[in-house]
Amino acid sequence: MIVPIESLGPINALGHVFLSKLGHRLADQSGDDREISFLFQRLSVLIQRYNAILLHDCFVKEEVE
Repeated sequence: MIVPIESLGPINALGHVFLSKLGHRLADQSGDDREISFLFQRLSVLIQRYNAILLHDCFVKEEVE
């Protein structure tokens, strides 16, 4: 499953409800109530890593002759 995340602003209400429900299902399966927080933390880290890759790819590499 692919979940698109907008990185230019906060998650809208529908997205927050979806991710919260997903976190609750994960918590039910694992038995750990912290799964909801872990889900949001993982999404945050993924967005930061992706943005870092995009920033890195913006730089032009100089060719050495």
